[in-house]
Amino acid sequence: MAINLGVYGLFHYRKYQQETGQDPFALQKHIKNFTLNLHSLLGEGRWWTVITAGFSHTGFMHILGNLMTAYFLGRMVTTTPGVKPLQIATLILGSGIIGNLGYIFMEYQKNLKFGRRDNRFGLGFSGSVMGLGVVAAMLYPTSTVQIYGIIPVPLWVLIGGYFAYDAYYLQSGQNTGVAHAGHLGGLAFGVLYYFLSIRRGIFRGPQVLTRPLTTPMAKPLTPPLAKPSTKPLKRKNWKN
Repeated sequence: MAINLGVYGLFHYRKYQQETGQDPFALQKHIKNFTLNLHSLLGEGRWWTVITAGFSHTGFMHILGNLMTAYFLGRMVTTTPGVKPLQIATLILGSGIIGNLGYIFMEYQKNLKFGRRDNRFGLGFSGSVMGLGVVAAMLYPTSTVQIYGIIPVPLWVLIGGYFAYDAYYLQSGQNTGVAHAGHLGGLAFGVLYYFLSIRRGIFRGPQVLTRPLTTPMAKPLTPPLAKPSTKPLKRKNWKN
């Protein structure tokens, strides 16, 4: 979470530098190195953006929604006996990277289909949030979360609903402004990593038998995964 806040602060500092004339290309440099773009990744070789874009936000509500959701869902996972810090780090980083690769793959497919240069930029912590969310849902499927603090639903229903939402709009091809492939990539990694690593650890020791898998969160999820987007940022007239 601290990395997300640091990169968010850096974005606004770079924006300030450009607006005040200190560096006329400050924002362009930041966008190229902290967002995901097909040409930037494959054409210019900026491989690190597969990682950095997952911690990048430009809007306040975007980062607020992602970090609050990550906090509540992440707390459920991190307080589970048998889950190690390295596993949490792997889950967050792996979900983010696979989510970003999913986004890039879909942009590549669109590029082949329409034959035009990719002018969209993907960013956001949502791939990691989806990874955390699906692991939390498999650990505590019947835990109740409240959508906007009002509508109570079981956690598995919430995560399943977002899976259906992303899958529907991904196959429909509609331009929703949300990177649905990124969400599904993060979710897929979370499912795989749960069965390959996390599940083995928590069911290996007798201490986990004292913790019911239906323990609800101490606080409602507010806001929920309202729009967990690795949100594409439309290209503006930045100079190259």
